[in-house]
Parts: sequence; C-alpha cells; structure tokens
Amino acid sequence: MKMNAKGMAACAATSSGKVGFEYTWSTGAVSVFGTEGCSERSF
Repeated sequence: MKMNAKGMAACAATSSGKVGFEYTWSTGAVSVFGTEGCSERSF
C-alpha cells in the first residue's frame, strides 16, 4: 500500500492476477482494478 498527499493505492497478487484500488483525497474518487491489473506508481 502507498499513501501520500494525493491519495492512497493498494495492490494484491491473486491466482488470477493483480487486483487493487486507488483513492484520491481531493475528489473522493475510488478506482477499483480487477484482474486486468493495478499499479501504485501514481502514488
């Protein structure tokens, strides 16, 4: 999991790929990533 002034993101590896989410503090937007993968690079 990564967190900074922009928001937070987390990824987990499963048997079917990487899943996770991103949350942006300023907008309250939540993005959920399924088996297509995810990244914590923007945080």
